[in-house]
Amino acid sequence: MEFNSFDQALKICMTSEEESPEQNAALKYCIENAPPNLRKILTERFQQAHENNCGCGCHNQQDTL
Repeated sequence: MEFNSFDQALKICMTSEEESPEQNAALKYCIENAPPNLRKILTERFQQAHENNCGCGCHNQQDTL
């Protein structure tokens, strides 16, 4: 999924179905394009929401997915 802006991805992240592929893609985009302090918070929350073997890569990288 491609996004035109951080705001677009954030809106999709907040309005899409919980744990849906759309929400996960939007959250990844937000993490990759957020300021460093927000990136850290988003990364931690994303990792907390997923299992260690979820396959999305959220547990393999510290600052970006």
